[in-house]
Amino acid sequence: MSTDGKRYNIKGRQVTYMFWKFDISLSIFTGPRLFDIRFKGQFIAYEISVQELTSFYSGYKPTEHYFNFSDVRLVLGSRSKYLEPGVDCPIDATYVGSYFVDRSSNTPIHNARSFCVFELNTEMPLRRHQGYLRSSHRFYEGMTGGTEVKVSASGVIIATYHGRQNPYSFEISENFNRKLKVTEKQAAYKHNILQPKLPVISNNNIKDKFGNTPGYRILNTGLTHNIRPPGTGNEPGISWSRYQVAITNRKESEPGSSSIYQHKNPDQPIVRFQDFIDDDENIIDKDIVAWITMGFHHIPTKEDLPDTHTPGTGQSFFLLPFNYFDENPAMSSRNAIRIDPIDVKGQTKSVKVERYGVRKDIDCIPPKNYYDQVIKGDPCLEVQCL
Repeated sequence: MSTDGKRYNIKGRQVTYMFWKFDISLSIFTGPRLFDIRFKGQFIAYEISVQELTSFYSGYKPTEHYFNFSDVRLVLGSRSKYLEPGVDCPIDATYVGSYFVDRSSNTPIHNARSFCVFELNTEMPLRRHQGYLRSSHRFYEGMTGGTEVKVSASGVIIATYHGRQNPYSFEISENFNRKLKVTEKQAAYKHNILQPKLPVISNNNIKDKFGNTPGYRILNTGLTHNIRPPGTGNEPGISWSRYQVAITNRKESEPGSSSIYQHKNPDQPIVRFQDFIDDDENIIDKDIVAWITMGFHHIPTKEDLPDTHTPGTGQSFFLLPFNYFDENPAMSSRNAIRIDPIDVKGQTKSVKVERYGVRKDIDCIPPKNYYDQVIKGDPCLEVQCL
């Protein structure tokens, strides 16, 4: 809740929040995009945007076996309109709409709730330190110069119904080897991560006063492995899924990793992402694009009915400063607490609390939510109108 007013400002399509400034946009095909992302006036990224959303099913019948969806074909941006206060976004969030034109209308179509902007309290300090030698206690909640992009999945799954046993008994339940792990050593699994990587984007021609090359690192916490062999079946249509992070030169001829036609011809796709890499161009001192893939393997359970739940499906990647600033940028934030002990004759009798002018005498009372009345008067905000 914004108990003392909102700390961000929206002017047109530009959002300003403390040290951050960026422009929001909506592609009618791929959905939300951010442009010209800056922190403390320093340029961070040209664009952060969605490229494609896919879901690949499996099953023993041909119908379920070929249930594979590339959702850009649905023109995702035109469907970004059903954000509900108190459900998808906080009640006091600010909503930003979008306009687009399609063949069903001669006038621009307005979606009033394509974006919601709000300040998120993660309930975790960005920086914390307790020092006993000098008896200082610091608690910081500010801006560190990093940004997180997070996605989660929910919806109605497609069922593969249990049929009669094949005469050759291919079912997993009869051929699966079960072995209970009974000791700590048996239950200790080792992932085959032989070569840890730390992708950092930087300009080697720029040095800071310490001789470091400032840059930004990519931390992908949504790592996944596509089990389909490269080049087989419909895998060429999502060849970007072979890589967790891929770096290529920025080209006008390579605006995106997918297309609205990818769903219909995945074995011979119009956009071949692998071609972006196969030309093997030099990326030093060039404008580059980082293509980041996140995903997970979903085993359906009864709890997925009637809709799949979001816990456990969230995936994130971070853009984090790597020697980009001389110190933690959150040090300049007033939203901090410092607690120093008051010692009398060698004994701590009390503490001195410094909040740097931030008010504490605020009661958080949620505003009344009249959204039920709003959607009764304008049902198209929440449902597909006929």
